[in-house]
Amino acid sequence: MYRAVHKSPYDDMLRRRAEDEPSPEPAPVAIASAEPEPPSDAPAPTGRGRTPAPVPTPEPPAEVRFSADGVPEWPLPERLHPAVAELPASVETSVAGVGRYLAGREANPWLRVKALHDYVADRVAYDVEAYRSGRFPPQDAETVFRTRRSVCAGYANLLAALGEAAGENIVVVGGDARNDGGDVTGEGHAWNAARIGGRWALLDATWDAGSVKGDRFEKDYGTEYLFAPPPVQGVTHFPDEPQWQLRAPPLSRGEFFRQPMMKAGFYAEGLELLAPDRSQVTVDGPLLLSLRNPRQRWLMAHYDAGQGGGSGECTASGRESFAVRCEFPGQGTYRVRLFVGRQQYGTYAGVGEIEAHSR
Repeated sequence: MYRAVHKSPYDDMLRRRAEDEPSPEPAPVAIASAEPEPPSDAPAPTGRGRTPAPVPTPEPPAEVRFSADGVPEWPLPERLHPAVAELPASVETSVAGVGRYLAGREANPWLRVKALHDYVADRVAYDVEAYRSGRFPPQDAETVFRTRRSVCAGYANLLAALGEAAGENIVVVGGDARNDGGDVTGEGHAWNAARIGGRWALLDATWDAGSVKGDRFEKDYGTEYLFAPPPVQGVTHFPDEPQWQLRAPPLSRGEFFRQPMMKAGFYAEGLELLAPDRSQVTVDGPLLLSLRNPRQRWLMAHYDAGQGGGSGECTASGRESFAVRCEFPGQGTYRVRLFVGRQQYGTYAGVGEIEAHSR
C-alpha cells in the first residue's frame, strides 16, 4: 500500500542484475571502541571480471583499526584512500580503468571497497538542480563518470559498476531514506551493499559525499555511511527488500518510521538515546531527553517551530549521562535538533532530531 502511493523517482534508474537477488547474512562490522576522553572541569554547554592480482600494500594507517577477524571498526577515518588521492589522470579515462587500477593497489578486500566508495564520494557532485526540479538526466554509470554529477541513483550505479570492474560484488539497493528536517516517512533513495570476505556490508557514497545547503552542494567527504552497522544504517535507510536490512528480524516500515531520527554521526560518537524512544512525541510541559554519553562529548540542543512559531536553546547538563530539557514558549509543533562537539568551544555537528507536539 505504501509503495503504491510513494513510488521512488529513482526505481527505474537503478542498475540491477538477475544475480543481485538478496541472500545476505548479517554484517559483522563493529562500532569502534574508545576510551572516554579525559574529563574537563569546564561546565557543559547549554545550548562490487577478473582483475590482475592486487599489488601488496603497506600496513594500513594506525588509525584504521580492525577486529580480530579482519573487519574494520566503524567509523573508519575520514581520509581518502591513498590510491584515490593519488590517482593519475591517465587512468581516469574509463570506469573499467579506474576499477582495475584501484583493485590492483589495495590487497585488503575491505579497504579495496573503501577505495571504490571513496572515488565515487570524492569525484561526483550531487545534482541539486535535478533533485529540486524532479527532472533527472541519465543516471547510468558511464554518464555519471563523464559528467561527475548525479543524484543518489547515479552514485549507486557508478559504485556498482566500479565494483564489477574491480572484481568486487557491489549491488544497488533501493528504498527510502529520511534525513533531518524532512518528512518523517522519508523519500526515495538508493545506496549499495557489498559482499566482502563472505559477509555483507552497507555503504552510501551519496551521503558520504557532502550535503545540500539550499540550492548548493557542499562537498564534504566522510565515512559515516561506509560499512555502518545495520542498526545504525537502519535508522535512516529502509530498503524495499527487507533482506537488505542485514538484520534479523527486519524492522517493519512502522518500526522504521517510529525510530528517533538520529544520524550515523550520533552513534559514531558513542552516544545512546535512552528517552524518548519515538521520532514524534507529545508533551504537556517541557520535553525531556536522556542520553548516555560514555565518551563525554559536548552536547547542545535547539528547538524551532518554524514560520515565526518560536525558537530557542534547550538546557543540557551532565557528562557521561546527559539530560536535555526544552521549555517551549507555547502550543505547537517543534523541531528539536541535537548537536555534538568534541570540544566545548569548537565546531558542533547536527546529529539528530525529535519532533515534539506541545499541548
